[in-house]
Amino acid sequence: MKPQLNHRRQPVIGHGTRQGGAILLKNLVAALLLAGFAYTAWQLFERGGGTALKHHKNIIVYTSGSCGLPCRDMVNAIRGEGEHVYVVNLDDDHEAQEELAGKLDAIGFDRKIYRLPVVDVFGEVFPDGPAIKKVLAAVRSGGA
Repeated sequence: MKPQLNHRRQPVIGHGTRQGGAILLKNLVAALLLAGFAYTAWQLFERGGGTALKHHKNIIVYTSGSCGLPCRDMVNAIRGEGEHVYVVNLDDDHEAQEELAGKLDAIGFDRKIYRLPVVDVFGEVFPDGPAIKKVLAAVRSGGA
């Protein structure tokens, strides 16, 4: 089959030529890569650009290596509700420590003396190792 010619008598790319198929494939790959980069950028924006999460549409459980069972039980209970949980380990994350201190200050809680886990449910902070039932009630209500 002869390729179609445009008014300049040159093959029209994309109409039965091998070159046209290669260009279409390259465009598809470029579009997929662009979509992947856009999604990654969106994820970083949602997370505030680092490990600490600044936005209040998340469920965040602040923990440490020494917290153990209370923190694991809290995370598992929230995940049992079908919710995604961001687990932030305070041990080596200075940014997360500062973020948590700001949240505790904002609710008037003494940040020098608190127990883990501290849970942030859509912006509502539950300090000092809260009861799982209380946190789950906030999760079920959507944080309202």
